Amino acid sequence: YVEDSTYVGVYKKLVNKALAGRGSVASVTPLGPKSAVLARAMNDNAAGGRPRLYIVDGDFDFIAKKRHPSAPHLYRLNVYSLENLVFERPSVYALSELSLPDIEDNLAHQLSGYDQIEQCLDNDLAYLFKIHAIARRMGVTDRSFRIESFPLSDIYNGRVIIPNRQKSRRKAIQLISELKRRKGVNRYRLARAVVD
Repeated sequence: YVEDSTYVGVYKKLVNKALAGRGSVASVTPLGPKSAVLARAMNDNAAGGRPRLYIVDGDFDFIAKKRHPSAPHLYRLNVYSLENLVFERPSVYALSELSLPDIEDNLAHQLSGYDQIEQCLDNDLAYLFKIHAIARRMGVTDRSFRIESFPLSDIYNGRVIIPNRQKSRRKAIQLISELKRRKGVNRYRLARAVVD
């Protein structure tokens, strides 16, 4: 059982690969938001039958240093979301080598653009992600604190091209003000100290 219906096939392949022939996933069922997957996992007391696995995204829990509920069949990804697991350096490099077989591996790695993407994330979005982690630590998770890439990015012909540092900083300042307003300056500072 997973959150997102978009990556059902990817989940199936990853879990089957992890099982390495010791078993296989019969089906992947998307349940919607993380709260639905957590609720289902927490209430799964049925004995017997096929083993069940509940997978949720890591989101900001690791950065926020916030513990999540545990259940026998619940697994939280060690990354923000499944996309981050698939888009990590070894995966991108392996794909670049397959896609560009006629050139040296090191050049294929450079052409993948992974270093530039990572630098962009570190320089332009890391601070905003930290503020989202602080919000998570403080228990503020409503719609006004969701991440939307379109308003934070430079747009060309209706497509997101690259995160915009100024837009990201403005959004971070707006979220900080909102957290202080809702929860108070002292609670914000305490949460920030834990996340830092």
